[in-house]
Amino acid sequence: MQMGALERQDVGHRIEPRVLSVQPSQLVIRGQPHGNRRPACREARLDFGEGNRSLQHTTQERWWNTHSHRLDHLDFKPRALSHRQQVNRLESVAVRILVTGGAGFIGSQVVDAYIAAGHEVAVLDDFSTGNEDNVNAAAAVYRVDLRDQPKVEAAVSAFRPDLVNHHAAQSEVPKSVADPTYDAQVNIIGGINLLKACVDQKVRKVIFSSTGGALYGEPDVVPAAEDHPVRPLSPYGTSKLAFEQYLGTFHRTYGLDYTVLRYANIYGARQDFHAAEGRVVAIFASRMLLGKPATIDGTGEQARDMLHVGDAAMANIAALDKGSGGTYHVSTGIAVSVNDLFRKLALLTDYHLPPNFGPGRKGDVFRIALDNQRAKEELGWEPRVNLEEGLSLTVDYFREQVSKDLP
Repeated sequence: MQMGALERQDVGHRIEPRVLSVQPSQLVIRGQPHGNRRPACREARLDFGEGNRSLQHTTQERWWNTHSHRLDHLDFKPRALSHRQQVNRLESVAVRILVTGGAGFIGSQVVDAYIAAGHEVAVLDDFSTGNEDNVNAAAAVYRVDLRDQPKVEAAVSAFRPDLVNHHAAQSEVPKSVADPTYDAQVNIIGGINLLKACVDQKVRKVIFSSTGGALYGEPDVVPAAEDHPVRPLSPYGTSKLAFEQYLGTFHRTYGLDYTVLRYANIYGARQDFHAAEGRVVAIFASRMLLGKPATIDGTGEQARDMLHVGDAAMANIAALDKGSGGTYHVSTGIAVSVNDLFRKLALLTDYHLPPNFGPGRKGDVFRIALDNQRAKEELGWEPRVNLEEGLSLTVDYFREQVSKDLP
């Protein structure tokens, strides 16, 4: 069979791909036309469900004139940048992995990494925010809302995974502030439904994508370690913390193993650039490429730990057979201000407009970075894509996406 050609057959509860691995053994970490990632399958899949305020123009000019000299802070040297990250096939034994949220920005790239490494993968997603075009054609798909316990149970029973990688979530801080009940229904109740199904179906381990940036409030020290006191400022951070506690409880009570990966701010290909808020790199890059005004929430001096999505995917490979019962930061340990991100992206996109400034967002911390030493020592993982490389790859991706949207 020619590489990339997939034949699917209906086996009752899921769509079974006959070919379960991808050759060659490289993970494409951005959706560029030069990559060898197959386009997402658009065949029918099993369906378990139904169907700012800105400053005055003179102030903007003053900001740009004051800060433009700092464009030389972009440490970028023209060179060939790899759009792929090597995945070593079958470093661990091949297993069956169910990835919840596997149609989303990060989850879909974790799916790609697992398939490239030779594992059998299925995706569970309700596609409320996920995109079917993100889904690797070699993955079986279950269209399920985590809040629907019987259908979650049916999907896990049908696929019978060895491990579950849990990325599905309500992940928007502002939305959690506006509707904390919905946030809890998805992130806590939906998560418990998944854990119960894992126990019932004898799943060996759950890998959970948690948050580092939303757990610690304003940290006492930067970068913060995993044992820093937790005091989330948003319902989103609280729901993620609550599910971490449930993992510990299910481990003690039912023997379900787990690893928690607390993510920094992840950016890169497949991030939604149509969103009105959040996703700062995606929003800035897409608007700059279109020559549109870009708005910074607050002063822009707020700082985040920015990690490329390819590195996040590799952490999920490392956690397959390491990190039992552990919690790890998946991060760079470096705080980068929003103003600096704006300037770096402006240089990469040849953008010359000054930013607008809007009000700060409720629930956001001001400055955060996460120490990743524990992940280096215990998982053997560390970031490999530096900020300049990652931003360049991301701009290339959004340049391609923006061109598709133009008439």
